[in-house]
Amino acid sequence: LSFVMLRVRIFSARNLLGADLGGSSDAYVVLQVAERKQKSKVKRGTCHPNWYEYKDFPLPSGPIGELSVTVKDRDFLGSDDIIGTTVVDIPTIIPGEEHIHVYALEGGEAGENLSTLLS
Repeated sequence: LSFVMLRVRIFSARNLLGADLGGSSDAYVVLQVAERKQKSKVKRGTCHPNWYEYKDFPLPSGPIGELSVTVKDRDFLGSDDIIGTTVVDIPTIIPGEEHIHVYALEGGEAGENLSTLLS
């Protein structure tokens, strides 16, 4: 079985919903491909977080589905809130090339956008 590497760089988000009492969020990103999940660090007290993190997903060669991206607000009591989500169709990514995308978040309580680099 051969593998390809999907590298996702999470840049930033802008104008996220202020999900906490003070009007800000403690935002983090959950990336998921098939059953594999990876999380970013939590950026506390901001609606404009900058992560600048890389996450690598080794994927089997052949048909690959989607990259699910969920932005959440970390809560100390209760479950974390979903701020928004987006889905990236992995087959549209050309192996070996970098693709910079800005995604509008949907659902949850929404946010404006999330910038990522896929390669």
